[in-house]
Amino acid sequence: MNGFLIAALRAGNAFAVLAGLFGQFVVIPTTAADEVDRFPRDAIFTPRAFRWVDVIIGASVVATVLALGVAGHLTVAELPSPDDGMDAESALVAATAGVAGPHFEALCREYVLGPGRTLLDTSMGEVGCGVVTDSRERRQIQIDVAVVESGSGGGRPAVALLGEAKWGTVMGTNHLERLQRARELLAGRGMDTTRCGLACFSAAGFSDALREEAERGGVLLIGLDELYGRTMPTAVLP
Repeated sequence: MNGFLIAALRAGNAFAVLAGLFGQFVVIPTTAADEVDRFPRDAIFTPRAFRWVDVIIGASVVATVLALGVAGHLTVAELPSPDDGMDAESALVAATAGVAGPHFEALCREYVLGPGRTLLDTSMGEVGCGVVTDSRERRQIQIDVAVVESGSGGGRPAVALLGEAKWGTVMGTNHLERLQRARELLAGRGMDTTRCGLACFSAAGFSDALREEAERGGVLLIGLDELYGRTMPTAVLP
């Protein structure tokens, strides 16, 4: 992170701490003394008035303590910088992933509900998301986009699509392997996955190895161009 920004953050927190201390030891006592001079003694020193004063002082103390904690953390913590191998773009992506990621996942599900539906072998099925538990590996596989058809007439529920979405990550074969493992687990639990396609959604792109896998068929690679209708995926689903 830029040294000037780090210094500005630390200066801002130091100012917040000093302002809080000034308020507690100067502003509040002075204001209270002025109020005493303006009003009769019985009108000021009532139990209700003291409760409000306690609330104001308590809130000031809590705010000062929080600001002091943040300022102390920024003073001693090592913030990422270009010297540590993190460029400005990576730092920005890391900072925004927690906010943009869920919105991107929702956008991918909307795509499957709309133009992406033509890529599937079925026009039926519910679009959603979920988690597949992998007891053997002791992990949970997050499925950001799923299309599942409920079984009818005694038939098994069928999975038409399993997808993973990444906002700031270049997706690779490791993401595809997780989806393949999830499909295997669902098949073992009695769901019909014979025509289940896999999809990788990424705003940052895909590795060459993953593109080679997609060319073999059965895997959709969907980036921003596909999501915004500028082009259509070329892979073929089962």
